[in-house]
Amino acid sequence: MDKIELRQPLENPRISQLFDQDFPWYNKIKGKWELFYKDTYGLEWHPWIDYACIVGTHVYSANDWICMYANYDNINGNLVQIWNEEWNYKTLYWHNSKMEVKQWDKVKAWQLISLSGNTWAWTWPHLHFGFKLTKWGGNWADNDNGYNWASDPMPFIKYNYLGEILNINNDMFTYKKLKWDKNIWLCNEDKKIRAVFLDMPTMAFFTDNFDEVDNLDEYKVYWTQALFQRTIID
Repeated sequence: MDKIELRQPLENPRISQLFDQDFPWYNKIKGKWELFYKDTYGLEWHPWIDYACIVGTHVYSANDWICMYANYDNINGNLVQIWNEEWNYKTLYWHNSKMEVKQWDKVKAWQLISLSGNTWAWTWPHLHFGFKLTKWGGNWADNDNGYNWASDPMPFIKYNYLGEILNINNDMFTYKKLKWDKNIWLCNEDKKIRAVFLDMPTMAFFTDNFDEVDNLDEYKVYWTQALFQRTIID
């Protein structure tokens, strides 16, 4: 499992609903508030990740291997499904407006596979991103986990910016946040370097593990797009 490495499927990812979250809605027939996924579908909670985006946003594959499905799905609209046979998992992308790959195409991580849309979406346009562990042949592996065979992909989404996995030893860095800045910075106290962490969804993992500081002027700045190799300020 430690060899599974996923990239974010969007250039500027903004998660509107995480895996394992739910939201209440008022059931007019029953006259009471209910949890949408738990009470309506019998699921534990939300079994996917939702990325907020407008129709036509480029959607990229989070992983290598082969397109197992690229067609209309009568539950969640246009679906692209990428299977990694080596590590036995699939990533799934719903609600698309247009497919950019077809079944049995070989796919590379961060390859354009679709344009986002609103097909069979119950709310606003968004990307419905799923991750499922599989057995040999691509069949679902975890049928009884209460999440419609899905698992949380976030532990496997590596630190990345525009699809590039960052070549970084995370133990060397601490996470800091300016009081006026929405971004989190990775700071190396010894080498006096810092890099802005632009990958917003991944930053959610560190909301309990950063220091809030007044300024970061004492650090040199590195830009993440070039894997910290291009210096902006010496």
